[in-house]
Amino acid sequence: MQRTNWTIGIMSVFLMASIGKADDVKTYREVQTWSPYFYGEPGKTYVSTSEEYSRIDLGGQARDWYVTTLNVAFPMTNMVPYLEMADYDRNGINGYTYTAGSYFKLDKNILQVEAGGRSGANYLYRAESTVEYQYYLFENFYGKAKARYMSYGSNDVYVESPAGVVYYFGPHYVVADIDMSQTERRGNAFWGSVKANFVLNPRVELYAGTVVGQRVFDIDGITVDAAQQMGFITFAGCSFRVMENMQLRVGCSYSEEEPSFKKRSVDLALSMRF
Repeated sequence: MQRTNWTIGIMSVFLMASIGKADDVKTYREVQTWSPYFYGEPGKTYVSTSEEYSRIDLGGQARDWYVTTLNVAFPMTNMVPYLEMADYDRNGINGYTYTAGSYFKLDKNILQVEAGGRSGANYLYRAESTVEYQYYLFENFYGKAKARYMSYGSNDVYVESPAGVVYYFGPHYVVADIDMSQTERRGNAFWGSVKANFVLNPRVELYAGTVVGQRVFDIDGITVDAAQQMGFITFAGCSFRVMENMQLRVGCSYSEEEPSFKKRSVDLALSMRF
């Protein structure tokens, strides 16, 4: 398994949802920005920042929302600790998330652990924790399993992804997941995702993917059962190695969730090695 791209997998462009309630700010981020692993060069510092603009149609009302992220990673031998902050601006109401985590290389396998919280607006989770384990299966196939917990004060959410698969062919890969969430007092929801990443040459990569299922955004999470929120996300983008120590990524996405949510987004990210 080889990857030439040094951009950290958690360089994030977060999803956005409605103001005034807690919703899911993890599903889109994790599918769109997931990469097989990130080692980096020990002793260097990797800094990435991103900006996403979204045009939202919610119940016939148009809104403009923004997310800005900053991530700093510190590669060491067999581990990569990182810190991340995100600023959500939804019609002038700001909320902030803070995350600390690390990748650990365990022979052929990779363990990722992270935890975080928020300040400001209450439409974000109060606290979250995630554990993901990538493990070798056979030939060019790897498995992945993930568990995530998000505390909102009420209607806490538990997400399990027990049977993900990653397939490598040359420098390219395809990753697929089946996920289940359990939301307190609102029942279970299921969704599936797939993402493909293609290396055109040492400087250019393309990616595309989709998420389809229930509760991918949780926009109407106060009033309806989780299984009633059918939706989808489609996204695509490309990354360019501008210089040996600088990479630029450009992406876009389109999403819907029943009964009346639509989201059109463009994003730009820059990552540098020092």
